[in-house]
Amino acid sequence: DVCNDMSQCRDSKWGSYCKTWQNPAVCFGIIKKDDGSLCFAPTDSDCEGEPYYC
Repeated sequence: DVCNDMSQCRDSKWGSYCKTWQNPAVCFGIIKKDDGSLCFAPTDSDCEGEPYYC
């Protein structure tokens, strides 16, 4: 999944999961930056952008 493709997410103690109770559903901690790249907010202080939908 998308977390396993990101070392900062895969190697963290949190990992990610889909918040299916939200509408729209989003991935915990994963943010899509303005340039389209993904970052993991819990381990990246510069991680800002839109939620990543799942």
